Amino acid sequence: MVDDFAVESMYEVFAAAPKDGPKRYRIDCYTTHMTGNGEPIELLKLFPWSAKKMIELQKDQEELFNRFRGLGVKLEFTNPPKGLGKYVPVFGRNHLKNSGVGERVFYVRGFNDDGLTAGSVDFAVKFTGEAAARLKAGFESIDTDEGNSDYEVEIDQQTRLIVDRGVPGQSMIYDILLENMQQSLSSIKGMSALVPDGRGAKALAAAQTRGSSVEVFVSPAIQSNPAHPFSFGNMLWMAEKANYFNMQRNGVSFPVFRNQIRGAHGKCWIFDGKTAIFGTHNASEKGVKAGTCEAAIITTNQKIIQGLQNVFSQTKLESYPDIKGVI
Repeated sequence: MVDDFAVESMYEVFAAAPKDGPKRYRIDCYTTHMTGNGEPIELLKLFPWSAKKMIELQKDQEELFNRFRGLGVKLEFTNPPKGLGKYVPVFGRNHLKNSGVGERVFYVRGFNDDGLTAGSVDFAVKFTGEAAARLKAGFESIDTDEGNSDYEVEIDQQTRLIVDRGVPGQSMIYDILLENMQQSLSSIKGMSALVPDGRGAKALAAAQTRGSSVEVFVSPAIQSNPAHPFSFGNMLWMAEKANYFNMQRNGVSFPVFRNQIRGAHGKCWIFDGKTAIFGTHNASEKGVKAGTCEAAIITTNQKIIQGLQNVFSQTKLESYPDIKGVI
């Protein structure tokens, strides 16, 4: 069957659900266009040595989806790649991840519904009541509004939802991140899958120079995989090499903490302990240029910020256990 941890797990959930209730499963088409090794299926179908295996994989996928249909589940495949995006599904993606339960509970998260990032450092923030309803409406605007302008939705007096529409080179979220980096007075804590690049890297270095305490948490060093040359992992490896090269060339530096145990897939920034920005944006200028649709929450809610501070503390202790003797 399909090597997809999350989809198989969801099958078990639906199998245990009451048989007479309505069942609906929305699956991002990214799942159907990538192998378990993170390689584009349609691209590999172009090569004689891998075409047959990719066709068999797609048959396995369809077999799994038919098992869902056998349970009475209505499948909805969202965000299909267009044109050349079928061969490189990473670019121009709707990178959003969110979960709504009814009308009164909504989870804002950064983690994927897949097995590739399962076990990485990540989190979800739960909103309830009117805040959940406003978040649901804010995300639904992405599907109903055909405009290209990034937008924001007020959730409450302390919290806003910001949405990037995915226009290459345009990102309200990244602009707000840069503004907070430039205005930070005492501390910046950041977490991302990759080391920040471009203007973000320069802004962090400038904050460090003016005396702000900067800590950026990322995944272990990415290794290239010659056996799977077209994998997303190799793309990340090349992107990170380029990031470090540009930092060295421009004399840019700031403290980077690599989790030595597992990946850091969460996307979160805390400025001066007073403002938090979290969601799906990796604070990557390359991602902005690629044109991905993103969402982020900006909040001054201290209860939420404290929970996020705990994520950073646990990650730091997990990565550097000797720190326990210093704290």
